[in-house]
Amino acid sequence: MLYDLHMLRAVAALLVVYYHTVSDAGLGFRGQFGAFGVDVFFVISGFIVSYVSAKSPDDFMTRRLIRVVPFYWCATLALFAVALLMPSVLRQTRPDWMHLLHSLFFIPYAKADGSTFPLMILGWTLNYEIYFYALFAIALKLDPRRAPLLTCGAIVAILGALTLAKVEHPVAAFYADTIVLEFCYGVLIYHLHAALVARGVRPAIPPLVLLLGVVACFVWMAFAEMGGALHRQRALVVGVPAALVVLAAVLHEHCHGPITRGRTSWVLGESSYILYLSHPYVIYGALRLLLPKGTVMPLAAQVALAIALIIASTLVAVAIHLWMEKPAMAYLRRLLLKETPRRTVASAA
Repeated sequence: MLYDLHMLRAVAALLVVYYHTVSDAGLGFRGQFGAFGVDVFFVISGFIVSYVSAKSPDDFMTRRLIRVVPFYWCATLALFAVALLMPSVLRQTRPDWMHLLHSLFFIPYAKADGSTFPLMILGWTLNYEIYFYALFAIALKLDPRRAPLLTCGAIVAILGALTLAKVEHPVAAFYADTIVLEFCYGVLIYHLHAALVARGVRPAIPPLVLLLGVVACFVWMAFAEMGGALHRQRALVVGVPAALVVLAAVLHEHCHGPITRGRTSWVLGESSYILYLSHPYVIYGALRLLLPKGTVMPLAAQVALAIALIIASTLVAVAIHLWMEKPAMAYLRRLLLKETPRRTVASAA
């Protein structure tokens, strides 16, 4: 199970990679979109966490941290070292020790300009992920069966309290962002899926209908993003279509089986976390080396370069996943969870 969601994770990551490749900091294409891949990630996270905890609630937080922490800490420390020893290499990152501590422990850090980004800028999404995991871990202790719904209740209650209190501190505003509701969308999709499985119901939805629905949602999110929807009512205008995309993927696999069981799609899905975090440094580093300031390129050359950068970012992420992240996670599982080595889904495929 979850083959289609793994493939969707890869698609979401590649959308974000495309966005940063063509953004003003990159090649500066018109019609920039793709940041809504983050919204798809959050919905998928809500579903997968609910799905996995229902099957194996033991050591929930330890398992989540093993998945998230190793690469993020290594990359954050490496970035801090570069900022400390070779500050001219980086444009905005500065060696602030308090910023480093907040980043390592997934705590939003309010800088002088009011922003709350960690050292690795895209790590802002991990601050939300750890927030979701922490609430979920508490809910598992209270009532394992109802943990997903208890977590949703806590997210809504905290969001409502912060909104009503109108606290202006940047950290409070961070958690008062309605984007946190997208985790709840994933939880609700999980419960719908669980109900269908429990009753043995397979809705007669043609694959073509699901595919057209997914395409329509992606087109909607692209136009919504270009219209500035990510800065207002994001959880509604972009989050709901993202939830419909995840729902379509879940329904397709439930009703018709996975689109693919191939090792390639699985590895891309497994590498999506690394791809998401690492790609800006691959893309912008390559652009600084290849295109000195003021360089003018024909459109065809820009498109070719964009494709090459996306492919390069993907290959780097896959290499890091296979040769660093995967062995590190296996070691930590043996050390902390006393797991014995076993065949993975990818190797079985």
